[in-house]
Amino acid sequence: AAGAPTAHVYVKGIISVAPSFNATYGSLTYYISDDGKTTTQLQVYSGLGKDGAKFTSASDLKLGQTVEVYGVIKDYNGKPEMDKNNTLISVTGEGTSTGGETGGGTAVTAFTNGDFETWEGDPLTPTNWKSASTASSATPTQSTDAHGGKYSVHIAGATSNKRLAYKEMTLAAGTYTIKFYAKAATADGGAVAPGYVPVVDGSVKSYVYGTYINNLSNSTWSEATYTFTLDAETTICLFASNSKTPGKDILVDDFTLTQNK
Repeated sequence: AAGAPTAHVYVKGIISVAPSFNATYGSLTYYISDDGKTTTQLQVYSGLGKDGAKFTSASDLKLGQTVEVYGVIKDYNGKPEMDKNNTLISVTGEGTSTGGETGGGTAVTAFTNGDFETWEGDPLTPTNWKSASTASSATPTQSTDAHGGKYSVHIAGATSNKRLAYKEMTLAAGTYTIKFYAKAATADGGAVAPGYVPVVDGSVKSYVYGTYINNLSNSTWSEATYTFTLDAETTICLFASNSKTPGKDILVDDFTLTQNK
């Protein structure tokens, strides 16, 4: 319905994206839907257990379980979500799989340094975040304004899209989810989108973009997610794209890639 209620509400659904665990707050972030599918789903952000108890790991809740949660629904960048500090009322079912410590589904082991904690070279660049193709158009620099850990990546704005691209990797056929966090580096705002591009014989093909997050704040990290399906084994570059509109500096951190069940 138009407009979110201001009072606390009960929401019941099936976990459609397995939880990610925040050890600092003992909370889980996950998605639920009425049918367990990812087509239309609601994010339960930074939720707590029964009676406000802290969770201990991502495996405390599982993909496919039915949960009832209690909290406030808010509008977040144009999408409704269950706000942080919501509490678990009930959970039923055994579920089908557990989440990882950094994201739902199964983490792709070939993808590393998504937390941008490892840097190398002169000038410093984040390890693995440089493609051999033209997918990389950004010049990444290190920032200590981080969503998690010590470092994030600063991507300068320009009059063209600037992509922070991961090195070429070959993925099996399947459905995958990209997730990362972004914020504006200055009060001027910014915009970012997740995406990927197939690479054939060293040349990029058509870029595939998820939805842009516009009007980034320089005080709050926004989550970007994009789920895509590869019909066959494909070599691709994953990227976070700093939009030419408005073409302002942004920060990116805690980039994960998971294969959905």
